[in-house]
Amino acid sequence: MKVDVKKLPQSRVSLTVELTPDEFEDYFKEAVAELSEAVAIKGFRKGTAPRKLIEEQLGKDRILHRATELAMRKSYVKAVIEHEIETVEEPALSVINSSPEKLTFRAEVAILPEVKLGDYAEIPLKIEEANVAGAEVDAALETLRKSRANYNAVSRPAQKGDRVEIDFTAKVEGKEIEDGTSSQHPLILGQGHFMKGFEEELVGMKEDENKNFSLVAPSDYSRPELAGQKVDFTVKMNVVQSVELPELNDELAKTLGRFSSLEELKKSVGEGLFEEKKNREREKTHLKIIDVLVERSSIELNSSIIEAELAKMEGEFAASLERIGVDKNSYLAHLKKTPADLKRDWSPQAEKRVRAALILREIAKREKITVSDEEIEGRVGEILASVGDPNEAQKLDLAALSNYVRGILRNEKVFALLESRIKKS
Repeated sequence: MKVDVKKLPQSRVSLTVELTPDEFEDYFKEAVAELSEAVAIKGFRKGTAPRKLIEEQLGKDRILHRATELAMRKSYVKAVIEHEIETVEEPALSVINSSPEKLTFRAEVAILPEVKLGDYAEIPLKIEEANVAGAEVDAALETLRKSRANYNAVSRPAQKGDRVEIDFTAKVEGKEIEDGTSSQHPLILGQGHFMKGFEEELVGMKEDENKNFSLVAPSDYSRPELAGQKVDFTVKMNVVQSVELPELNDELAKTLGRFSSLEELKKSVGEGLFEEKKNREREKTHLKIIDVLVERSSIELNSSIIEAELAKMEGEFAASLERIGVDKNSYLAHLKKTPADLKRDWSPQAEKRVRAALILREIAKREKITVSDEEIEGRVGEILASVGDPNEAQKLDLAALSNYVRGILRNEKVFALLESRIKKS
């Protein structure tokens, strides 16, 4: 097999592949064997008739056509592997010359772009150091304190800070909205977990009291299909309880874990907050590093790789809406956008994501950064353990998950290298 590779603009290549008569004959035999399974020839079981009889029955043109299809598909794969060409789409195949004696065809395909890396030996960045203020520790301790609150039934009207349980129904234009009914629903008045104005309407209600009221959902409401709509509520107050918070002391600390004192709890909370902030600052640093490297590097992208990234982003977007129970079409209607509008809006981000991924990949290659099977198995094990439900864990595509984890671990190592190259400004 002779292969001529020609580079084209925008990270594309053209492969001209020529098969010798002997090579093409093998595909002829394969085509005859495949087609013979569908031919009934008197005196022979399917697939056992001599080739000459099969050719007479089917016609040489039909066999040639199928042999050409098989040869192009399989020879293209061999050519790509042999020449270490990393493609990003299905090829466009076209016949140059096809006869029983030989086959010549052309394949054009988009490939992973060449990355001309800029200097990454030294990366000047302004880095924010993570730190935790005492007020942040106090706020976290107050949250823990509230988690150990005692609730006491009261006969008075509900007031801000009380815990209540309600039945409610929500309707728009007389029709009940999705997930618009709940019974014995608990909430703390004043925390603002419901639509703006809802909890204020509950203040002053007594146990067993009913109330009807209407609210207009804010324009930025979490459920876009309700934004700006008048929502009619019917509420029944079932329970009103005062909230009694425990004192913040050593005894409370002992109920919250393996802490012998309040000071030990404070120290643990502070360390936890510091780790969270440090991780957030690290993520910000990674984004800054990418910005520097994208600016310094040169990559000639093709439309195929951008389209693939846009498709990935579209899938992520749909999954995020599904998790919060929002219909994609309703959300787009609220935004007054079409799927094409979203793709256009996302294009700059998609391009940046592709450039970042290619740059990290190229640095890993240059620096010979690898990930072992043991590292992958360890991280995959952690992910499977975090799923919790064994049945759900079994549904995961382990091959795809392992490949994903390989990329994550590789990038972590690349960023660790790049962090060591930062010159703080």
